[in-house]
Amino acid sequence: MAELNEILEMIEKSEDFSELKKKYPKIFLYAVFSILADDKFNRDFDYYLNEREVVMFSYINNQIQMKISKLDENIVKNTKKPSEIKGKIILEPEIVAEIVKKEMKKQKVESQISKLILTLMQEDKLVWKVNCILTNLDILQIDISDSDKKVIKFGKKNLGDFVKYVKK
Repeated sequence: MAELNEILEMIEKSEDFSELKKKYPKIFLYAVFSILADDKFNRDFDYYLNEREVVMFSYINNQIQMKISKLDENIVKNTKKPSEIKGKIILEPEIVAEIVKKEMKKQKVESQISKLILTLMQEDKLVWKVNCILTNLDILQIDISDSDKKVIKFGKKNLGDFVKYVKK
């Protein structure tokens, strides 16, 4: 499996990206998404085109697929422009997953990981935002510094915290 920086290089040297760069000269990478499925991580790279459009490059079976999406007007009207991811990415999704597992042991979390969703974003530094759904329906929300390789935030909730009960 290619590393994130290698895939980024492939994307940005591709013909599709060159065409996009001509049409959208201010295009920039704003997020890297990775979801654990079938014991493998997918890798999606999201680029900002303008306030209404984004493009996602997916790395699947050693190939890059591109999809442009128009954003819902109601969602974007109260949303600020994302920050550009700058510099080299240090951690790979597999390493982030290992850091999560170590933190779970440290925090004495005994359930197993059911779903792992990773998002790399630029804040004051590059941060992996991790949402981890456990077999007991607890949800871990963990922030990991890409450069320091350390957990900077750990939170735990239950799926029930997100459910709104309505009386009939």
